[in-house]
Amino acid sequence: VFTPAWEVPEAALAPANPMDEARRLWSGFLAGAMVQPRHRLRQIAAGDDMLNMDVRDCFELCAVQHCASEICGDDLRLSIAEHFDWDRDAAFAMRELPAQMFEVFARLRATTAYQKMLGGAEHDPAIKALLSLKLGKTRALSMDAAFMKSMRHLQRSIRSDHPELLTYKLDRTVFEFWEQQTASKRYYTQTALYSAALGLGFFIAGALAAARFDVSMNPFVGLLLAEALGFAVLGAFALYGPAMPAATLRHRWDALTGELIHSHRYRPAVQFGWLAPYALLSLALFIPGLPLPALALIALLIAICLLVASFANSVALGIWSYLIAAVAGVMFATYSFPARLVSLEGLVYAMTAMTAVQLLFRGGADLLASLAMPVQRFLPARLAWLAGATGLIASAHLLPLSPPLYAAILWIWALAGMLLSRPSIHMYFGYLGALAIRFAADSLPQPSLLSQPPASGLGLLLMAIAIFMVVNMKRQHEHQHPYL
Repeated sequence: VFTPAWEVPEAALAPANPMDEARRLWSGFLAGAMVQPRHRLRQIAAGDDMLNMDVRDCFELCAVQHCASEICGDDLRLSIAEHFDWDRDAAFAMRELPAQMFEVFARLRATTAYQKMLGGAEHDPAIKALLSLKLGKTRALSMDAAFMKSMRHLQRSIRSDHPELLTYKLDRTVFEFWEQQTASKRYYTQTALYSAALGLGFFIAGALAAARFDVSMNPFVGLLLAEALGFAVLGAFALYGPAMPAATLRHRWDALTGELIHSHRYRPAVQFGWLAPYALLSLALFIPGLPLPALALIALLIAICLLVASFANSVALGIWSYLIAAVAGVMFATYSFPARLVSLEGLVYAMTAMTAVQLLFRGGADLLASLAMPVQRFLPARLAWLAGATGLIASAHLLPLSPPLYAAILWIWALAGMLLSRPSIHMYFGYLGALAIRFAADSLPQPSLLSQPPASGLGLLLMAIAIFMVVNMKRQHEHQHPYL
């Protein structure tokens, strides 16, 4: 039955309490908020009940109170914040419920930062350790200097920029445990490795001094004493050094190394400037009867080339490549050059071979790219190199050259081959290639220039480079890259 408006009592026409109406709508929303909350909020906002602005404002206040509580899930809080667009305009809610809005924003920031941490936990063990709810293999992790440095940086970032992470997401017990570890730990696995390297340097210096002054030295005892001295020096500095200046020194060291690693290391002068001096110095080693002062000067300059090459090649080589280069260099120098390793001459040959193995591992792709060498010229250059290497090895018993001159020519040809190839080869094929090299070396006519060291070792090196180059040429057509 239709009833005119003037006949309806005034109490019935009075609007309901906006907050009660908003709470009713909010309760209905929460009943199904776990499924498509954004869609349900849009439906409620488009309903007739929201035509009343007071109800709309009270509904937003109900949302604020729910988001500020612990019972609200992270996904639901993000959906509600996106619906009300609090990132751009939260003036009304901040004016009506400032404490609750601060809580909401803190929880939103914590959720965002926590999601970023979850994304980086796979690649950063420090983040994974902080997200862990229990303390696992803490001893092995705390002995890693890189891990502790990352952990220290992460803790400073959380304390200064994201304190809400510690309040709402992270386990405070785990976090404070790692804070204590980073504050007290001063000796790491890297410290032991640096101590071993320092001890090796002491041993090399002692061996050079003994060779210079004709003092007999037991290599095993000398190595033990040198390593003990290296561990004592770095261990005392790490454990008992000044604690306060350490942070300042570490900051300056990080700034210096950061500039060297991220800026100076990629400059062409550093990447390729050592190649020409290294080639000339290594050629000088083939001059027979070098006096001791000249050999000492060459040793110093080649050591500098080795350090610069190791720094430059770190953009492409890892720690295992350096270890393999060191071992292979010592083995090649021992096989090719008849000199004692503890003598000055043996050390020079070993450093020269280590640098050469690094060059072999890296190849000349970056150098030739910086010289803008067209890809079409790789094949003719490689064919010319292979023809030259074949001629040098096949005619070793016919060439009227002195053994030092022939060895120097082989060395220069090997360096050129290292720039045109890269050791990309399957392990089993490498075994077959080694057997083929051995068979070819045994089949050479005798007498031959290749039967005398160092030409014998350099001939085997040329054969190995030829195998790498043939593999690169084959894979260039498959992968459209000359160094795969």
